[in-house]
Amino acid sequence: MICSKCGAEIRDDAKICVKCGTPVGGGEAPDKQHSHYEQAKEEKFGDLQKQAPKTKAKDVVLLGVLVVLVLVGVAILVWRFTREEEKPPPPPPKPEVERPKPTIDQGKLAEFMTAKKPEAVACYAEALKKDATLAGTVEIKLKVNIDGKVHEPELARNLEQAPDVGTCVLEKLKTWEFPKAQNGMVPLLQSFTFTPEDVKPDEPEKKGKKGKKGKKKGKKKKKKKK
Repeated sequence: MICSKCGAEIRDDAKICVKCGTPVGGGEAPDKQHSHYEQAKEEKFGDLQKQAPKTKAKDVVLLGVLVVLVLVGVAILVWRFTREEEKPPPPPPKPEVERPKPTIDQGKLAEFMTAKKPEAVACYAEALKKDATLAGTVEIKLKVNIDGKVHEPELARNLEQAPDVGTCVLEKLKTWEFPKAQNGMVPLLQSFTFTPEDVKPDEPEKKGKKGKKGKKKGKKKKKKKK
């Protein structure tokens, strides 16, 4: 086959002339085809450029709105779950009323123990008959209520040589009625110190009085004789 333009010999299956580039069979030249392709490409690209800014602007606006809504929702949730409900201030604590301490009149107690000591000495006197040198202290713990009654008496100290003395004093003390305590139960620790001087010896009978009585009787007899 011969090119119609340049007269060059070309193959039968060729679509363009290898020498001049003329299409075989009366088609458009490659330059024109290329120019049409480039034109179409530029037109489409121009359309895309015109549409792209609008599309991107809308997407950006929508995205921004969504971000704002999400942030607002998160802020509301955080505020709801983290806020502390305002509570009224607690009422001021009530002033503690100081209760008066349980007491007992020490003056009356001393007088009472002095009056009751002979009963305790009687317990000691029995033991002193067996041991003339016996001496020591007995201590008793107890509580006295508002009626003067004795509660929970117990020996805190006793005579080692004669423990019966402390037991005897304890039994007597259980029956005593102490001065009344005030404002509740009062704990006490009562001591009883014993020495041989506490026990008085038996006094001998006075002979002088009997002698006087004898004289008086004698005078009366004399008067009768007269």
